Amino acid sequence: MHVYAIEQRDGMVKIGRSRKPTLRINNISREIGGGIIRAWVSMPTSASIAAEISAHDILDSSRVYGEWFNVDFDEAVSAIVKAIDTSIAKPEKAKKEWSIRFKAARTARKLTQDSVAKVAGVSRAAIAQWELGFSDKCDAEALLLASKAMGVSPYFIMFGECATAQQTPADAILATLTEPQRAQALRMLAAFAELCRAAH
Repeated sequence: MHVYAIEQRDGMVKIGRSRKPTLRINNISREIGGGIIRAWVSMPTSASIAAEISAHDILDSSRVYGEWFNVDFDEAVSAIVKAIDTSIAKPEKAKKEWSIRFKAARTARKLTQDSVAKVAGVSRAAIAQWELGFSDKCDAEALLLASKAMGVSPYFIMFGECATAQQTPADAILATLTEPQRAQALRMLAAFAELCRAAH
């Protein structure tokens, strides 16, 4: 998988990951009316999930919503490069620790693999794979949903820090909406996530 950054005409920068970044970037460009002015794509990396989450965390104070940041494009690329370098330092040890933290968080809440899978929108087999150390088969949205269900942050699962769930910028935005608005926003996010999965 690759980690990428794209910049819109308005200066907003998106950081994401994809197996087919060129196709993904073209799809995003169509979705936003062709407003992409620059794009950068990493070399393929087995640490793409950890790198994406870490880059998002590095730039969190500039997050506008989701994977979009109000940050200089070069700063975003630097954050990705730093995140990749940090994430690939000890990949086998990191995978083992990732799976141990995931399973420990699930069992501490007395949750079954089935219940976490249902919340995360994946199969029970996917959760079992994650717990065996196959974190490269995990998508960021599913990890976020699973982490929230287990009461921990995805950053804790990936890196072992921040041991309690923290409110994300998306949570803060959703909290300001009425129930019908929140339901509509979540439906839109789910539809967007489905588009992302189809593009991968």
